Formats: sequence, structure tokens, C-alpha cells
Amino acid sequence: QLREAVMLRDGMSESLSDLGYILKKKGQFREALDEYFRALEKDPDNPSIYYDIGDTWLALDENEKAISYLRKACELDPDNSLFNYDLGLAYFNLQRYADCETASRDALKKDPEMQLGRTNLGINAMTNLGLAFLNQKKLTEAEACFRRNLQLTASSHFNLGLALHWQRRYDEALIQFLHAVELVPD
Repeated sequence: QLREAVMLRDGMSESLSDLGYILKKKGQFREALDEYFRALEKDPDNPSIYYDIGDTWLALDENEKAISYLRKACELDPDNSLFNYDLGLAYFNLQRYADCETASRDALKKDPEMQLGRTNLGINAMTNLGLAFLNQKKLTEAEACFRRNLQLTASSHFNLGLALHWQRRYDEALIQFLHAVELVPD
């Protein structure tokens, strides 16, 4: 039914991408790729389509194939954190740690302190950067990345402690407060 609806809209790239997204979410990765490639034929300068293809290749553990599409997405939209994050992940999976470092830095470029919502994307990009440093024996830099992530999770432990405390679940709350204090002892 979806495919028929897409064809009624003259196979517009946005509709084809939407269909690819739905197929990917259903675990039908090869079929999703078919739709993304059709979308790319209609809109060859759209960085999101290159990203979708790269992200789907990542889901299939085809990291080399993912890299070529993710690099093109980053070339067309260099400030997109998600594109750079996925590129770093593909490099990491291939143990190309210097390339992972570069892509992870680019993913964090717009918000290096991850202040905007302290997103999972930011935390994961910082983790990937730390792992890239670790695997390159840049231990001081790796430590800084991991400590940064720990500081971001401290507030979650504290807030969970509050929620548990207000529910009179004091033993559980105490554990969370102690975790927060361990992470940020000052």
C-alpha cells in the first residue's frame, strides 16, 4: 500500500525516503536501500538521503559501504552532528581510530560541551571520541572524554534519587545520591 501511495505521488524523493525509513524500521534493510537509491536518483544533492543509505549500511554491518555515503552526506552538510556521529561509528567499527577521532570531533563541533539537551548523541559521540583516543594510546585525552560523560550522568543519578526519596524509597534514593556524589565529589 505504501509503495502504491509513493507511486501516486510520482515517486517523489521525499516519499521514497519515507518509505525507505519505514522499511528500515521494520528491519527490511535491503528493501529500504532500494527505496533510498530510488530517492537518490531523483534528488542527488540531498545529504539526508546519503545519510539514510549510510545509516542503513551501518545497520547491515557494511561499514565500508556506509563510509562512502556518510562522507558524502558530511560533505554536503558538514555541520550535521548526526551525519558525523554515524561516520565516526563506521570508522570505529573498522578500527580506523584516527578517522573516528576526526568524525567524532566534528559531531561535537557545534556543541562541544553538550549543553544543548545533553543528548544521547552528544554522550555517544564523546564516548566514541574517548574510545578513539584510548585505542590510539592518547590516554589523557581519553580520560577527559570519559570524565565529561560521567559529569553529565551525575545529575541523572541525583534527580532519580529525588524521585525515589519523594516516594519514600529511601534506601534506593541513597544509592543514587551516592552515585551522584562519587561522580562529582565537589
